[in-house]
Amino acid sequence: MTEDLLRLIGAAVLGSLCALLLRRGNPELAFLTGCATVLFLLAELVSRILAIREEASFLLSQAPFASELGNALFRIASASIVSRLGAEAARDAGQNAVGYSLELLGTAAALLLALPLLRRVMEAVSACFL
Repeated sequence: MTEDLLRLIGAAVLGSLCALLLRRGNPELAFLTGCATVLFLLAELVSRILAIREEASFLLSQAPFASELGNALFRIASASIVSRLGAEAARDAGQNAVGYSLELLGTAAALLLALPLLRRVMEAVSACFL
């Protein structure tokens, strides 16, 4: 796992350096190099997320309300990742206010998605004491 992380960091640094070197002479090619680097890293992210989902579904299969919990956790994580990526893209475009708004929207979405889980936990706790 550590070797994979180092490989991905190396690819990100190499892609960034190539884009930086190309920026002066050919900004279009530098932009495409940056986009290719980002697409490579996002493809790796998707494969990692799928592996996490498989492992989490195995672990959650032991819980009495596994499907509800697993779906909610996956949706919360997805909302967090998407809002973070959108916020960083907006900041890269020079729209800091839009980036902050997207982060707040992602936080609100995560809280909204967590409310059914909180209700389920409160029901379980109250059932234990009553």
